[in-house]
Amino acid sequence: MHVHFSIDDVFDSLIDDTHPMIDFVNDIGYPLDLYCFYQNKGHNLSDVSTNNFKEHVRFGAHGLDNDTPPHSQTTSDQKKVFDKIYSEFDRLGFGYSKQVRLHEFSESYELSEYFVNNGIERIFTTDKNVLLWRVPDTLKHLIKRHGYCDYNGIRFIQTNIRVENLIGKDKNDVVEILEDVCYKKEYPNVMTHEYELLRPEVREMTSFVLDYLTKKEMYYG
Repeated sequence: MHVHFSIDDVFDSLIDDTHPMIDFVNDIGYPLDLYCFYQNKGHNLSDVSTNNFKEHVRFGAHGLDNDTPPHSQTTSDQKKVFDKIYSEFDRLGFGYSKQVRLHEFSESYELSEYFVNNGIERIFTTDKNVLLWRVPDTLKHLIKRHGYCDYNGIRFIQTNIRVENLIGKDKNDVVEILEDVCYKKEYPNVMTHEYELLRPEVREMTSFVLDYLTKKEMYYG
């Protein structure tokens, strides 16, 4: 069993070296991905001067900014944004993630060759009951049954654990949810957002979920 953890809407922690997410992520010590915007609040990635994160952290493209999800752009404009993001990653020495979750769960399958050429093997899809937004409905049964499907030369993986949705639940109920995902899906993938990790309760729940799943991973392999 493999556990995947990633954080969406990342930007502020790249600019602000006092951001509370930095220490939290660095202390996790388990491989994880940060999916980054190109710009936010008058800054863009060209303003980033250092890498605040340790070597277990990898980086992926998320979109232009919070107001411009990839699905609202032409494929040409999406590619221009992703090119700028990966160019800045190269400048900063950021290691690439092998998967991405695009903003608002955009399913940019038209760019599958582009992603594959950049070493990206998988795109995460929505955790909502709709299962897929743009990938043909005929593949929904595969997502529902296995948690993944292949389309246009790339694999789409269902997001199945959103940490902030677990807040307020009893820990036994959380464990039941995690066990259900482990039993039914190809592998558990855990996500949250940079802004959510400003909340202590989200950081605590993230630690609980990752601790439980990684111990299960070490035991079962």
